[in-house]
Amino acid sequence: MLEVKNLHIHFHDAPEGEYAVNGVSFSLEHGDILGLVGESGSGKTLTAMAIAGLLDAGRVSCEGSIFLDAVDILSLDAEELRKIRGREIGVVFQEPMTSMNPVVKIGPQVEESLLIHTDMDRTQRRAAALDALAAVELDDPELVYGKYPHELSGGMLQRVMIAAAIVSKPKIILADEPTTA
Repeated sequence: MLEVKNLHIHFHDAPEGEYAVNGVSFSLEHGDILGLVGESGSGKTLTAMAIAGLLDAGRVSCEGSIFLDAVDILSLDAEELRKIRGREIGVVFQEPMTSMNPVVKIGPQVEESLLIHTDMDRTQRRAAALDALAAVELDDPELVYGKYPHELSGGMLQRVMIAAAIVSKPKIILADEPTTA
């Protein structure tokens, strides 16, 4: 399902031949769980960002390949990446407070991938978002749905990020330090 082959990530402003990620390879099949472990700055987040297609091509270059169901993610353009991000790949970012839009309530943020990738109507999206908020064990999903990010604790926001990542039932969930909050 996911195969990363000889992934190298190089920052354009770094010396030639110096890689932030140097030759990472692994594969995952349906149901597999993989944890990348390493010290701060070892490239774990960069690897996840490359898989999600979230690296800025103006700042970094990637070599190697990242196959999701036989499609090389590194060969996709921005529009093709947008089609799979959220639907095929869910992402739980490390800093939920800075990853969420502070002026948009929680509900629409959890629903966003459904709005983009499905033909669900508003009622269906709301029901799916409430189900996802309940699945991450938030005490009162209906109440959380109507709040703004600043009204929630860091731990609650982390659960909201997980709900947003799982709501569309993606094939892969990338979680960057999901237990920090």
